[in-house]
Amino acid sequence: MAAAEHVITINDERPMELPTLPPNQGLEAVKDMVFGSAAGMAGKVIEYPFDTVKVRLQSQPDHLPLRYNGPLDCFRQSFRADGFRGLYRGISAPLAGAAVENSCLFFSYRIIQDALKATIYSSTDSLPFLALLFSGAASGSITSLALTPIELIKCKMQIPVEGSVTRAPGPMSLIVSVFRQDGLLGFWRGQMGTFIRETGGGAAWFGGYEGVSGLFRAYYSPSPSANKSTSESVSLPVWQQMVAGAAAGISYNFLFFPADTIKSRMQTEDMTQAAVRCERQTFWDAGKALWRQQGLRGMYRGCGITCARSAPSSAFIFSVYEGLRNYFQKELELLSTKAIAAKATAYCPYSKFRVGACILTQTGEYITGANVENVSFPVGTCAERVAFGTAVVAGHQDFKAIAVTSDITPGASPCGMCRQFMREFTTPSFPVYMYDGEGNHIMMTMGELLPSSFGPNDLPK
Repeated sequence: MAAAEHVITINDERPMELPTLPPNQGLEAVKDMVFGSAAGMAGKVIEYPFDTVKVRLQSQPDHLPLRYNGPLDCFRQSFRADGFRGLYRGISAPLAGAAVENSCLFFSYRIIQDALKATIYSSTDSLPFLALLFSGAASGSITSLALTPIELIKCKMQIPVEGSVTRAPGPMSLIVSVFRQDGLLGFWRGQMGTFIRETGGGAAWFGGYEGVSGLFRAYYSPSPSANKSTSESVSLPVWQQMVAGAAAGISYNFLFFPADTIKSRMQTEDMTQAAVRCERQTFWDAGKALWRQQGLRGMYRGCGITCARSAPSSAFIFSVYEGLRNYFQKELELLSTKAIAAKATAYCPYSKFRVGACILTQTGEYITGANVENVSFPVGTCAERVAFGTAVVAGHQDFKAIAVTSDITPGASPCGMCRQFMREFTTPSFPVYMYDGEGNHIMMTMGELLPSSFGPNDLPK
């Protein structure tokens, strides 16, 4: 990267600065969805047997004597009747639901925070706690729309088989049955309960995690005068993440458990024969009937085992999600560190414009380069091409990312020749991180730097 290719000078004045660009939202969205899905599915495997017991306790009919005396009795009867496998009956729908729920929660939570930072709280370094609660509530309300149909099928599959029925219905047969009986809107039966639970629960879940995390950061802060936004960006130890996650899970489930109980009863009433009337009950009718029949205790039936399973599950979800993000963040930190170190090796006696670059290969190797100038200026070579050339000669042609560093602020971007050179070995989604002299960076994809580019695939085969 030669200075003349990156900096525009007008009448010997100081170089024009490149505009600062926001982080690539597409890449961040993919991270939220992939990491959230992985964490959610792992947590669901841990908690599912407890969730089965909870649903069976919640959905006991009003007009019959209680079948289960409590969580332990329900677990014993379920295990005797169906074995351990029976406690995992219907897990396919919840696994999909956990992936959808957590990816949607983490994605929308970040998007709403970004929107608040860009509008209402544009003058502050970090969001206040009330704004985090609002972000959690909004993300929960959005997620409820995708979650209700999945939970409907899950609850129906978790109900024990009664009478002469020898084989429990599968997810596809239940989907067909719901559609035939109630049409498309039937899949959103219990939406009000899910909406209340997820909206309030989202605020409690993220609020609990952020609140406990904030207490840990305040207590273990190395300096009372440390910048708040800087301290918030520091990753907590795993055990602190798990404690904060456990507190979040208990808060989420306990505070809005009655809404979940009513929702479960509504979604399973046709299978438990709880509805003796011809017309289906509304959310409020089901709630009033349950209150008259069993009072507050009925509203919280199964809450103990739910909180017991949600603590380790949420602890695991947050620690996995944060762990995945931190892993890739550390990868980026190492990439930038090596690029900055490479900048010190630049040979630029004419322009004094140092540039360093570091490429991360798909096999996990870091390959660096720096600009090398020549007294015949066009003969000089940019840092990006030095790094890519070194990598290709070493046998690498598959790359994950590149970091480019310079001493100016904002950071300089690759020149046109370098962009075309990099395009030879990358795709339009390839990320390019550009660091300034203060260590700040912006990220653009190859497609953004070189739109409508000409690459190897454009040549006829």
